[in-house]
Amino acid sequence: MNKKFRFTIAVKTGLASAVVAVLLLVMLIYMVVSVWSYEGAFRSEIDYYKSVSTTENARITWIKMRSEEAKLATQIQTWTVTKVGSDNPNATAVADALETVNQDLQKLQSSKLTEKQRQIVDAMGAAAADYAKRWQAFITGVSENRVSTAAAADEFGIWQTDNAYAFANKAAELLDTFAQCRKDAEELQNSIHRTALIFAGVLLLIAVVVVIVMTRKMVTSLTRSAKALSAGMDQLAEGDFTVEVSRGSTDEVGDMSEEFNQAMSRMRDSIRNTVTSAEEVVGITSGIGDGARNAVEAAQKGADYINSGAAAAEQVSRSVQTVAAGAEEMNASIKEISSNANSAAGVAKEASEVAQQTNETVAKLGESSKEIGEVIETITAVAQQTNLLALNATIEAARAGDAGKGFAVVASEVKDLAAETGRATEEVAIKVEQIQTDTQAAVSAIEEISNIIASINDYQTTIAAAVEEQTATTNEMSRSVLEAADSSQTIAENVAHIAKQTNELAQQFTEMNERMDGLSGQSQDLASRLNELKY
Repeated sequence: MNKKFRFTIAVKTGLASAVVAVLLLVMLIYMVVSVWSYEGAFRSEIDYYKSVSTTENARITWIKMRSEEAKLATQIQTWTVTKVGSDNPNATAVADALETVNQDLQKLQSSKLTEKQRQIVDAMGAAAADYAKRWQAFITGVSENRVSTAAAADEFGIWQTDNAYAFANKAAELLDTFAQCRKDAEELQNSIHRTALIFAGVLLLIAVVVVIVMTRKMVTSLTRSAKALSAGMDQLAEGDFTVEVSRGSTDEVGDMSEEFNQAMSRMRDSIRNTVTSAEEVVGITSGIGDGARNAVEAAQKGADYINSGAAAAEQVSRSVQTVAAGAEEMNASIKEISSNANSAAGVAKEASEVAQQTNETVAKLGESSKEIGEVIETITAVAQQTNLLALNATIEAARAGDAGKGFAVVASEVKDLAAETGRATEEVAIKVEQIQTDTQAAVSAIEEISNIIASINDYQTTIAAAVEEQTATTNEMSRSVLEAADSSQTIAENVAHIAKQTNELAQQFTEMNERMDGLSGQSQDLASRLNELKY
């Protein structure tokens, strides 16, 4: 079956709702358009009333103007007024009436009119303009006395007799056209109203029919599927697991029918498997009972062996504890050796430092002897120079004769003293050289001693490190032995516990054997009951 699109209950309900919504939306749009059209007709009727009012006002004003004009003509003909000026109230009233009529005609011309109405308004405007022209000529002539007042009035009266009803007739004709327009607007409004009601009624009827049809179809489908499911449930209640429900629709109820059939198929398989398993359980429980009895015997024998093992584990624990005590003593001895080795390493280190200091002191002595040698060389040079000066002084004293005898004696003494100084400095130089030689030998010997002490220090350090490592190894061995002792004790306790549990296990195997016998009977009863079902 195609799972991408199906007419589910949600789709059907949504489709019905969408159809109704579309119909209501169309009805709403039409109603809006109808209201807009009705509003246009109503505006046209308002314009009609405005135009009628304006026309009536112009016609009445025209009649009033004719009345004022007739009054003025009567006054002129009866010689009540012989001259008409700007202050004459009748003339002023006629002029104001003409102005009002012209304003009304302008309003009509700016209104929304048909072609015929506009022609009538233009004719009314022409009549008003002709009247205004003749009236202005009449008033001007009378006021300036260019013609006889009575004659002018007669002449204007004759023209009025011929054209008295031209404006009024056109106004009446315009009113008739407005009445016809009003009648047409009312008919249009009535037509719009009737059409809107008919259209709304038709759309509502269609919506109701669509809802009824789709609802009936959904109810029929749901009822058919529900009845099939109910019949299947009844057969299932009677123990018939071979029931299958036909799928009456592609919606969720149809899915329920399909899932019901699948559930029945799985249940039938489960019942078959259960019957098979029950039969297998009967055979297995029999074998388990035999095995449980054998297990009881084996558990009892195992308990005996475990008790023997517990005694051996106890002996091992005591032996391991003895070894642990020896390991502790060896650990103490190694700690003493480590302490002595560390002390010897410290002494060797101090001797090395003293040898280094002695070497430095002897080296300083060698430097001092070198400095003494340099001083001796300087003294030797001074003695040689002094001897040379004494020789020169002896020569000069000999040249001087008797006068230089005393100087010669002094020069001879200085010469002897310089010679003695030279000999002494030579001996000192020999001694200093010997000191330098001995100092160099001492430095070499001290360096050799220092190297030997350093080697001893290295050996002592190596011994100390080895002792430390041996100490760590001994500690680890001691810890391991102690742990082994603890483990041996734990093993002995666990073996005793296992022996106890083994005895309990033998008891449980006995009880399990009894339960297996009961389970075998229940399995046989279950298989008999399942065979009574139809599957």
